[in-house]
Amino acid sequence: MSFKPVIFLAFANDKVDNAQYLRNLSLEQRGIRTALSEAVSKGLCEVIERSSSTISDIIDVFQDPGAKRSHIKKAWCRSLQGRKILN
Repeated sequence: MSFKPVIFLAFANDKVDNAQYLRNLSLEQRGIRTALSEAVSKGLCEVIERSSSTISDIIDVFQDPGAKRSHIKKAWCRSLQGRKILN
């Protein structure tokens, strides 16, 4: 079985601490989206994008029962288990 590559982009910015705020983040996000748009329109890959992400938002993407990305979910869970984030 062949899988289409899935690119998961999660962005977050610190709006509380000005020293941690990434003022160019939205510009970089648009640039990445533009760079990937041709591959997406040709059906070469799938892009999942989340802005203002929390760890909970990220985990929700991989635990979505309706998602057809079980191979990605398995890799993600193995990664988190290795880091002791999930048991």
